[in-house]
Amino acid sequence: MQEHGRGAAPDYAGAVEWYRRAAEAEVPAAMVNLARLYFEGRGVARDPASALHWLESASGLGSAVAAYNLGVAYLGAPGTGTTKDAETAAEWFEIAAERGHARAAYNLAVLYRDGDGVTRDLTRAEETFALAAENGDALSHYALADLMIARSAKSKPGDKQVMAAAAAHLRSAAEAGITVAQNRLAIMLAKGDGVKRDREAALMWFHVAAGLGAENAARNRDALARVLPAEVRARAKRRADGFRPQAPAGAKRGVKSWAKNG
Repeated sequence: MQEHGRGAAPDYAGAVEWYRRAAEAEVPAAMVNLARLYFEGRGVARDPASALHWLESASGLGSAVAAYNLGVAYLGAPGTGTTKDAETAAEWFEIAAERGHARAAYNLAVLYRDGDGVTRDLTRAEETFALAAENGDALSHYALADLMIARSAKSKPGDKQVMAAAAAHLRSAAEAGITVAQNRLAIMLAKGDGVKRDREAALMWFHVAAGLGAENAARNRDALARVLPAEVRARAKRRADGFRPQAPAGAKRGVKSWAKNG
């Protein structure tokens, strides 16, 4: 309440004091909040070393959020007082992922996909993106679809079952508001690539992505609209106007991390 000014003006020094008391009583959430204020220098002198100490303490008590934020810090996040150490970051992300933190699993999968801090392993990356997707991470649905499509492309002809599964992951990401997934799903629908061809649905997704600022989707929308009947264009536009992002299945509410993801 003191930090956020609920009932009175914000009092960051007071917030630090209460967080410290709770942290010393081994409350992990208080340790994470105290670490954040140390990183930001609010209510206390900026001290990244103390921040890292409290995050490590919270992680030692089982906090997935603390382990995730340690991973972010060791990716060299600004203001954390660390230089990039992707190997250490991967270790913390793995701990957080094992505790069910979806974005930590996503970041760990990215490291495996890119061979950053760990040996490049696309199979492990795909498995870890799948874990994050199961826990409701929308970006992981897209990244998983991307790897699956690339894997299918190596088959002659492409693996229809894999493409259908990739399309389902793209749809989950698209419905969550990920514009790159919306545009890519629309292309698949327009071509009938891995899914049943549905140009009305394709135009709808191009509309949605374009409305969220995706320039390539706007170009694709205009190109497709030119070859569709007026009634199809009208239905697609109505469907797009009614679109509202929805979190993927498995997304956990109320569990937030204060650091930006890597």
